Amino acid sequence: PIVRSAVYEAIPEARRALLHATAAKALLDESAGLGEIASQLLRTMPAAEPWRVSALRGAAAEARNAGAPQAASSYLRRALIEPPPDAELHGLLLELGVTELQHEPHASIGHFTDALARAESAPARAEVSLALAQAHALLTQFGVAIGVLNRAVAEIGDEDQALSRRLDSARLAFARWDYGSQELRRELFEQLRDRAQRGAQLDAHENANLAHELAALGEDREWAASCARAAIRASPSARGTAAAFVLQLTNVLVLCDHSDEAEQITLDAVSAAQERGASVDESVALTLAAYCALRRGALPTA
Repeated sequence: PIVRSAVYEAIPEARRALLHATAAKALLDESAGLGEIASQLLRTMPAAEPWRVSALRGAAAEARNAGAPQAASSYLRRALIEPPPDAELHGLLLELGVTELQHEPHASIGHFTDALARAESAPARAEVSLALAQAHALLTQFGVAIGVLNRAVAEIGDEDQALSRRLDSARLAFARWDYGSQELRRELFEQLRDRAQRGAQLDAHENANLAHELAALGEDREWAASCARAAIRASPSARGTAAAFVLQLTNVLVLCDHSDEAEQITLDAVSAAQERGASVDESVALTLAAYCALRRGALPTA
């Protein structure tokens, strides 16, 4: 290994980059694994070649599915400096930001901001705004997150009612943690409770918000627990922001005297997060697992 390293370092940098590019293309032609191709491309100079961007994004997807978001992010950052074709840049920025949310939320903010600037319609900007607000919220910048969403609400207007409700759900979720947004919180909660009482079909985030608010007020605990369970069942996955979403609902179950049920959810989530290498998910799960243990009096476990 020492001799090999010495020989490698003796090769001029530009020549090494060219050799790695040749190796990457040969691996591609031989239908090698995307991870092998990407490992070579990480050592090349940018060349604005679309096939490289495609291989790096494919390797990133495989890494995410294998529980390696850090590796996925490194592939996507390299794809970004290739650079990709203009038509792919918005999607790549958004993909990188979403990947970074799992392990490095502060880094995702710049990429989401760039994606927001490149979005070509109000609905597209609203979708990016939801992700950008989530990143700020993970950094406890709840007021900033609400500001991002308020701008999206103002722009979307009545154009898309379903998207407007998603924006409102996020605003209510973040307002819960922001002292300066309590009036907005009360207004959005009253609107949501009124819709629920009139028999409206609520989505996962609306059920979650209703569960949190009812539990906080101490009103109808069984209704709150029922809403929490409905939100958990409807959650699209048990990873990324969806995992944090599910875990936060365990607090509702604890407040509604269903601590055993809540603790089992958190312990399952700890194991799942460790398998995926999702550090943010694992931190949230461990914190809530400790809280559940504390609620049942198991201080050493907590």
